[in-house]
Amino acid sequence: MLDLIMKSETDDPALIGIFNSLLDGLLTFSNPEELYLVRIDNWFDHKWLKFSGYGTAKSGIPYLGLKGSFFDRFTFESVKEEFHNDKLTLPPFTPNRIVSQRCYTRNGSNYTEAPLRPPHRFTKRSSKLNLQQRIEDAYSSACLVWYSTNTIVNDRASLMAYSVKGREIESWYSSFQRKNVWKLHSTKGTSKEKLEAYMTARMH
Repeated sequence: MLDLIMKSETDDPALIGIFNSLLDGLLTFSNPEELYLVRIDNWFDHKWLKFSGYGTAKSGIPYLGLKGSFFDRFTFESVKEEFHNDKLTLPPFTPNRIVSQRCYTRNGSNYTEAPLRPPHRFTKRSSKLNLQQRIEDAYSSACLVWYSTNTIVNDRASLMAYSVKGREIESWYSSFQRKNVWKLHSTKGTSKEKLEAYMTARMH
């Protein structure tokens, strides 16, 4: 399979090779009809996995209002809260963090770039709309992959994937660290052993 994650001038070639090996294994095991690759400016952490956006919730702390009867004047303050919906949504990266988006369709055992609609808009959306961008409503057989850039100067990197098969969605996050060489450092939503198997799939 061709290397679909392309190197830019800010990317460490060694890490791009690891990312492509990981992507090869992911595609071999999941075999989706569509593939979406999103390059994110700089490293992002595991909190982005299944993160849907921000909304408001009642704090549980009453305060005295200015109108109504004595009892009506007690209400509850609203606070900003992170949401991780039961129905997986697109991670709400701000437009200025999205460096590029590339879309592919499966052609036999390979993937060909295609004019599909990219996952993210290049204009900022409200938190309410972000909470409604359900993955299962937009994709039926797809892999969506987000990966960090600027890895020549950074000693850490990340790659996150959502694999969609009908109503079943597998989602995981991985982080990498460089100490002389790049190594898989941690995972969330899957095991290190599984991702290491993905990374060695092209060797067999």
